[in-house]
Amino acid sequence: MAVVSETDQGRPRSRSTRSLGKGGVAPVKHSFRGDLEGLRAVAVLAVVADHLIHFPSGGFVGVDVFFVLSGYLITGLLLREIDKTGQISFADFYRRRIRRILPAATLVLVATVVVSYLVFRISRAAGIFGDAVWAALFAGNWQQAFNGTDYMNAGGAKSPLQHYWSLGVEEQFYVVWPLLILALVWADAKLRLVERGRMLLIGGGLGVVVLVSFIFSLWETSTHPTVAYFSTFSRGWELGLGALLAVAAPLFYRLATRTRVIVGWSGLALILVAMLQLGPGSTFPGPWALLPVAGSMLVIIAGLGSADPAYSRGMVALTNPLSRYFGKISFSLYLWHFPVIILLQPMFPAGSRFYYVVAVVLMMLLSVASYHLVEDPIRRSQWLEPRLHLDARRVRPSRRVARNRTIAMAAAMGVTLLTSAAFLVNAQQIGPVAAGPELKAPVQVVAPPTTVPPDGSAPDQHPAPEQPDALIAQQAAIAAAIAAPKWPALTPDLDQFGNAGEGVKAAEWVKDGCLGSQATAKSEDLVKNTAHCVYGDANAKHSLVVYGDSVAISYLPGIRAALDGQGWKIHVLTVAGCPVSGVAQTMIGGAAFPECDAFRSWAVEEIAKVKPDLVVMSEYRYDPVLISHATGAAADVERAAGYEATLGKLAAVPSKLLLLSAPPEGQLLASCATRMSSPANCLASPTPQFERTVALEGAAMARLGPQASYVDTAQWFCKDNVCPAFIDSAPMHADQYHLTDAGARQLAPLLAQAMGRAMAATSG
Repeated sequence: MAVVSETDQGRPRSRSTRSLGKGGVAPVKHSFRGDLEGLRAVAVLAVVADHLIHFPSGGFVGVDVFFVLSGYLITGLLLREIDKTGQISFADFYRRRIRRILPAATLVLVATVVVSYLVFRISRAAGIFGDAVWAALFAGNWQQAFNGTDYMNAGGAKSPLQHYWSLGVEEQFYVVWPLLILALVWADAKLRLVERGRMLLIGGGLGVVVLVSFIFSLWETSTHPTVAYFSTFSRGWELGLGALLAVAAPLFYRLATRTRVIVGWSGLALILVAMLQLGPGSTFPGPWALLPVAGSMLVIIAGLGSADPAYSRGMVALTNPLSRYFGKISFSLYLWHFPVIILLQPMFPAGSRFYYVVAVVLMMLLSVASYHLVEDPIRRSQWLEPRLHLDARRVRPSRRVARNRTIAMAAAMGVTLLTSAAFLVNAQQIGPVAAGPELKAPVQVVAPPTTVPPDGSAPDQHPAPEQPDALIAQQAAIAAAIAAPKWPALTPDLDQFGNAGEGVKAAEWVKDGCLGSQATAKSEDLVKNTAHCVYGDANAKHSLVVYGDSVAISYLPGIRAALDGQGWKIHVLTVAGCPVSGVAQTMIGGAAFPECDAFRSWAVEEIAKVKPDLVVMSEYRYDPVLISHATGAAADVERAAGYEATLGKLAAVPSKLLLLSAPPEGQLLASCATRMSSPANCLASPTPQFERTVALEGAAMARLGPQASYVDTAQWFCKDNVCPAFIDSAPMHADQYHLTDAGARQLAPLLAQAMGRAMAATSG
């Protein structure tokens, strides 16, 4: 997020490109750049739109535009200081950065934490307070990098402060950047180079840093994409290229006006293409960040050294007063927009058109007030200035400038109101509107209806006998939960649900450590990791294997409860992010995950060794992390082939196979169960992806014949396509994808029924 403006650098001035200043550095012409203010507006509005209405899909590249602008402006400031004084005052540099950033950023942090404690329950609010501490230390990017690669956070609630990561990148960059520039200028002074040699030395030195950062970014994006997205090392080249433009600026001073306009519009077009064509599945930042970075550089180049009004008219999309005003308040708007988006959501029903209206108006009001009452006055103040500067006179804006600023502010608010009205009229096109109930077919089990083992075996040799009333009782409990007017007493209580629901997930996962990770996906590590993950009677005659990913282990508390005391031994073979189906995918938000193939091969071998009576499997469908980037129908084809590969191997094992669908995605209790919400705020419905997955999985299991059974679990969680957040006294979802420990135990009668049918169906 660029937090430097042209006005930070003092009054406009112009110097000859031939003369040298005290620092021996070729000075950079500097005049006010209204087009860069307009470019900030494009960047911040794209980010806001992406976060609010998820369009454009690549709106996140606005941050890359800010990085380039920041690198250019800060480096230009440093070079002009060297030109004027022959050195860099690090005290002055960081005083300016503190005065520019800290007041507004701190105001938003404090306000967000206070409102979070008023809106959310204690665990979620405490998590947001922790996010605020990271953000205040300008280390939020590394916190996000860690959380993004932590499987425990998959499906967790978004922090209203996660956008502070970009400030962390910039401020970490500027810890070392002035030192690098000063070192290069010192080397130039020692070598006594001519002007072109100086430019080559400084530009070459910065260029090496940029090149190394870009190459590292390519590598890290391909191996650790989430870390790369937030990493200062993978993002440094973007700021560095902006810095190189500040060094190379004299090369572009003599461009013709017509050429400047063409270059400027070409740059703007590249940025817009990136916003419209890129998306969450793009490999980013390396290499696709090159699109918005190159576009930003072209816009900067277009206006270098020119004060020609014809250029300003030619780039009127950026230089008009409205665009420039949005550019002026862009820092405040960036700070406020995401807390408003996240903190307002619990106060409105899903898809409410009034949510968009209130969000747009509130973020604009807060941004305008923050800019005019906090950000701009403090930036122009003498706070932190040394005594010798206290008498320095500040240039006040002329009446004409003040009048134009007022007109631009009024226009911005007018546009805000018109945009809000458009949201109000067309909200059904920009956000999910809560759908009415839709009748759903009853749960299907692909197995004969036989329920009594034909071999006359003792009851303790099989899972608990079928309970015909289990589903009827479950549906009645679901209906009661849907109709509940207020939150009942729940165990665990709602105050325990933090951003990712860590404390309420299956104990076998979070306490016993039985969910393998990428680090333990190799067979030798898995043997060590799962040796202690055997539950039940050590001398049991019958055994069961739970096989799959984190969704599979989330069912384990219920499976154990269903089999408790019946003479079963339970083996756990699960790894985070490794589905049953043999598809190539990455860790959620992480690196390529070829270890899943090794895990599946090892698991099938273990199942063949154990020869369990029953293998219970489950997985979640994470289409966006397929290495092929396939989604929808294309992903269906890939997953169908993956099931054929895995289930074909399991068909040779003399075990009964039961595949449970993943639970339908739930609402995040950490977000929807607030101090002012009711259970109705947390209702959910099965997604189209869930329906496609059920059809695909059921067909794959049916092809295996009577050895295999499949359960569509939707009616374990939903009635008439409506799914409550709790059933009886158990909250069902720890996050969007995973069951709570208590929720899995609530399913024990249904799991017993499903396992009994699976065993009975293959006994004859």
